[in-house]
Amino acid sequence: IITFTTGDGDSPENASRFVRTLKRKATVESQACSNVAFSVLGLGDTNYSKFCQTACIVDKQMAACGGTRAWALMKADEATGLEEVVEAWQEGVYEKVKEACFRGSVDAGAEQSPTEQPPTANGGDPKADKAPPASSSVVPPPVPTSISPTPPPPAAPAPAPTPTTTTTTTPTPASHSPGVALVVAACSQLPSSPDPTTYTAPSTLQTLLPTASSSAALNLPTSDPTPLPNNNDETNSITVSISETQTSTDSRTHYTSTQPYTSSVLSARYLTMDGSEARESGGRRVMEVCLSLPDDFSFSYSPGDSVGVCVPNPPSAVSLVADRISGPKSVTIDGRDVPIAEFLQDRVNIMGVLRRRELEALSPFCSSPAEASCLLFLGSKVGSSAYSSVVSSNSLSLVDALTLFPSLSPTADALSSAFCGVSPRYYSVTSSPLQDPTRVTIAFAVVDYTAPTTHLRKLGLATHHMESLCLPLLSASPRVAGLPAGLRPPLPPMKLRTFPHPTLHFR
Repeated sequence: IITFTTGDGDSPENASRFVRTLKRKATVESQACSNVAFSVLGLGDTNYSKFCQTACIVDKQMAACGGTRAWALMKADEATGLEEVVEAWQEGVYEKVKEACFRGSVDAGAEQSPTEQPPTANGGDPKADKAPPASSSVVPPPVPTSISPTPPPPAAPAPAPTPTTTTTTTPTPASHSPGVALVVAACSQLPSSPDPTTYTAPSTLQTLLPTASSSAALNLPTSDPTPLPNNNDETNSITVSISETQTSTDSRTHYTSTQPYTSSVLSARYLTMDGSEARESGGRRVMEVCLSLPDDFSFSYSPGDSVGVCVPNPPSAVSLVADRISGPKSVTIDGRDVPIAEFLQDRVNIMGVLRRRELEALSPFCSSPAEASCLLFLGSKVGSSAYSSVVSSNSLSLVDALTLFPSLSPTADALSSAFCGVSPRYYSVTSSPLQDPTRVTIAFAVVDYTAPTTHLRKLGLATHHMESLCLPLLSASPRVAGLPAGLRPPLPPMKLRTFPHPTLHFR
């Protein structure tokens, strides 16, 4: 079972009746899933408090209804990349469910008809039954043995010209683009690694499609006359621990990541010494920023909470990506043609670390075969070690990939389908509403470093944006900063889109 959560911990629309049926007391008492082996994969995002709640409910209730849990619940996190968990579940779930079903069929067969059990010579393993024909089908090649003596010995010197041809066809490192050279160098440090410049994708994995039998196994009613379970009825509802700790500070009904509040920057300062000098040299610097809140107390918080900050991609990065886009320079969204520059502002995470599925999606848009193969290799399971040393360790983003792979020129539609939007960043509150409920203070370290292998300068998307936004306050001389508000020179507007993010685990 693969499911996700929508809204405030709600089930998907096409799964709501299934979940309600599992939660009914009658379903649990009848043990409707007693002949079902199952495994649940949840898809979610840890940026939301009720992470994979629907998957947790389904997993718990399937077991409560008598189902056999073939494999433990697995939860994939969009914030860190779904691929690792999803691929592991996809590759192992069939074997786990088959083992659970096979154990059940063997037990039932032992009681009814012992003669139906597999022969003891094969240890009761169905795979072993197929092993002899497989080996016997491979043994017949006596043909190669009869052919091998036929060719004369002069065939042995034939390999002599092969070294000369291989050296001429293999591209020299000087001919590689920076990205290809980086991947090749990483693979040279790995034992038995394939050539990334000639890597081709294997056959695609089978897709998981729902079948009518999956819903028929639970005998779901065609009509739903039974009223919905009361959330206050402990026998008919599932209470997730995180919902029990909700407090009045959960003000996201007023402001959320999709409907943030526009805060004004009231003050900003460096908490580290020589912050201005460190900014020029890329050194460590910690900032404190004070933000305004609405006067109607609709943006409330408590100590231990965080503030979510929504920031756009930097204009320089947007311009670089827009120049490399091939095809139409606009994207149709909700029936409206959106210019590519506007589309790239916050709808595509061009500054985030590239995920494996994004690398695979980018590979067809390289005109260089070597670059296309390297991107495909980094996105594959075979290239997981190279992905760690090249992409993860260097925090390689789409902007970096366009710099390292010159032939890469994706379309706007490809970015729209393969990349997610820019996620908000969260920063701990360093103030108390008891002092002033109309303002909040956050503190953070500005991300600014040089990648170890690519030697590209890496700037934090949100921290660099806030530092640049606050430069008029940070660079003001002490004499000017000490003047009364009415005597200070006017400052440009400094706005940030924010929303409260209660930290329930703190309480």
